[in-house]
Amino acid sequence: MSRYPTKYPGEIWRWNHPRVGAGPDAAVFQISPDRIIKFRTTGEGLFRRILKDAGAVSSLYSEDRFVSELLKRGISVPESIGVYAVPLRTFRPPFASLYLRAQYYPGIVMQHIDGIFIEDAPEDRQAELRSMAFAEISKAINSGLKYTGKYKWNKNIIWVPDKDEKEGERRPGRIYLTGFKNLFLNNFEKIFPESEPKSN
Repeated sequence: MSRYPTKYPGEIWRWNHPRVGAGPDAAVFQISPDRIIKFRTTGEGLFRRILKDAGAVSSLYSEDRFVSELLKRGISVPESIGVYAVPLRTFRPPFASLYLRAQYYPGIVMQHIDGIFIEDAPEDRQAELRSMAFAEISKAINSGLKYTGKYKWNKNIIWVPDKDEKEGERRPGRIYLTGFKNLFLNNFEKIFPESEPKSN
């Protein structure tokens, strides 16, 4: 793991940090109220394992650069803090982890967005949120990015409600794009069920 300029300060105990996201090739754990860490993975269920090969390292650095580029273009995504060599204990406490040293794995530390996926938002807000999501994706595509054809807007776009919204009000809050590996292509029909969501 000498390729890493920085080792993550402190150990991560896999079983003590909630998993807040998982896909076919990644697992995301919340490590503080405002930080998450993402690892590249392979396999499923009990056979899922965290990767630390050169491919995983390259993929994480690519994501770090990609997120930085999106932010420069004014696109709303979680901020990347950086790629680290993370000392991770993967066995359940209290016994195995007490006697086995933590192993270093490459991980990308990012801003934790305390929100909800669009599919879990109240039904009466769905049309509004889809319009907001469409506008954010349009901004990304208009800036030259391409969509891969696999993006699921309802499972990858997070809505953070306005904390100052009072009962009876409808403030828009903010939309964040996640699931960067499955973005972008000039084809809105593959992102949304119809080419452009309509507001009520």
